[in-house]
Amino acid sequence: MDYTVEKIEPKEKDFSVSTGNIFCYRAHIHSYYEIILYEPFCGNVTVNERKLSMKSYTCVMIAPWELHKIEVAERTKANFIKIRVRSEVFDAKRSYPSFVLKKIESNDFLIAMFHELLQNGFSEQYVYHIVNAIVLQIISRGETVGGLKRGEKYRLALEAAKIVHVDFSFSISESDVAKRISISPQYLSKIFKQIFGVGFSDYLIDIRLRHVANLLIETEKSITEICYESGFGNFSHFLRSFKRKYHLTPREFRKNRSCVLEQGLLEQ
Repeated sequence: MDYTVEKIEPKEKDFSVSTGNIFCYRAHIHSYYEIILYEPFCGNVTVNERKLSMKSYTCVMIAPWELHKIEVAERTKANFIKIRVRSEVFDAKRSYPSFVLKKIESNDFLIAMFHELLQNGFSEQYVYHIVNAIVLQIISRGETVGGLKRGEKYRLALEAAKIVHVDFSFSISESDVAKRISISPQYLSKIFKQIFGVGFSDYLIDIRLRHVANLLIETEKSITEICYESGFGNFSHFLRSFKRKYHLTPREFRKNRSCVLEQGLLEQ
């Protein structure tokens, strides 16, 4: 199937660009496209159960709601550059599956475009032009890794995870989600752990904490307001969970914004 790149019209926060050190990240999904350039490292990126070796520069475009994870075999100083793209940016009739472009040479023009996005001072329209060019390179030179046929357990677990990503700010439980997809809480607990490698409650808390972290960096809202806006019903539980994940209090996390961004702590 041929894919073409539609012209992207600028809208607020259609894109965000970040960089950081590559580290292990458990299986997860999200509602937006990710376009990630990985420097060579000893490990794998798995997309839709397909394991991709990272021995050379590799670019991966991950479609919304596609399961993926990162495994690092040994400590590395290698970095990633990541572009997040709202799914609404692409015409619904032109949505893309996940793609991978492997064995990229270090002097490839694609790498230069990624690094250019990290520079400051460009107009929004110019940034959109670069992202369009990157997407065109990936889909014209790469191969698809999405759209695989999956079993019923896989489908149900992903459906549950989608509900978490959409409704995490509300008071939801494993029982609530199980009822919405017409299975028992016990069965949901079993298949969710099998697919994502973590329990439902831990996954929900992690999604809430990632939302908290972004609000701490991007807004001036009070920590209490952010806590309850992110779905936590107990402030003390929120503080314990946040410090366990980030090894900082929310106040310290916000105070050290520059360090947080440099280390890529918001999300990989």
